[in-house]
Amino acid sequence: MSQLMFAATQHPERVASPTSAHEAKSKTMLKRIVIVAESEQDLAWLGRLKAMHFEPLLMFSNFDAVQRMTEDLELRMVLFAQHSSMMDGITACQLLRQSRSESDVAIVLVLDDKLDQAIAEAFAAGASDVVCQPYFASELVARVDATRQRLQLWNDVETFDSFGSTAESSTTQG
Repeated sequence: MSQLMFAATQHPERVASPTSAHEAKSKTMLKRIVIVAESEQDLAWLGRLKAMHFEPLLMFSNFDAVQRMTEDLELRMVLFAQHSSMMDGITACQLLRQSRSESDVAIVLVLDDKLDQAIAEAFAAGASDVVCQPYFASELVARVDATRQRLQLWNDVETFDSFGSTAESSTTQG
């Protein structure tokens, strides 16, 4: 039996869902995404993201995006380009992962082509997902949304895990 189910059966009053205000803030934060866009093709899918209620923050280099993600801890998603002025996408992933964990920020990396080595390097560098060119705008938008949902799940699990630890320590002490 999972810890969450055990806690629910033993102490139902202690199992509570996050408050709706906290949940709404969390979902809003997960809809903000830093995007490195360099071509007109990139701008084609920005409208689709906005239609899905994402709040894209446009950057013009991976370097600027890493700096922004490092400074603003409320930003939880970034979409890096493989090639960008001053910094490639692999290096951007590595730098961001030095300061922010996978459960803290989701990274989608757009690769120029579908080479096994490049895909493996992207994931090894810390990418949460990879999109290879050529791609359809609908695929990119779907992958960004799926990555957001996985990050939301990570955060929900961490909330319940920390709640379970609190519940366990109070039952062993009480």
